[in-house]
Amino acid sequence: MNKVVQAVNSMILKSDRITQITDGIMGELFFLYDQKYKWSILKSGLEYYLHFYRTDMPISELAQIQDWDRFTNIFSTFSTKELKTREANESFAELYQLLRNRRLDMDKALDDIIGDENA
Repeated sequence: MNKVVQAVNSMILKSDRITQITDGIMGELFFLYDQKYKWSILKSGLEYYLHFYRTDMPISELAQIQDWDRFTNIFSTFSTKELKTREANESFAELYQLLRNRRLDMDKALDDIIGDENA
């Protein structure tokens, strides 16, 4: 199994370590993992693009960048198109959905709804 896919699966399993989920202006979801690793994920059509950033720039600033051509030296990109495995597609899709749900505080809403049923 690819190391990137292993890391994505680990982030999903330890999702409590994901913080600072921020919408990027290009539709990406930026986030911090374990208070030190900066990432973003973008869904484009059927493909997912995961970016790893090595910079001191805060997540909020990364999310506002429009001209990425000036910043190619601070990130690496991994895509499901490049990885070409079902597991990569499933893992990237699960991470993307987890981030969307967390950003919207979906778990709290669902817990409230489920709690209402048990009342």
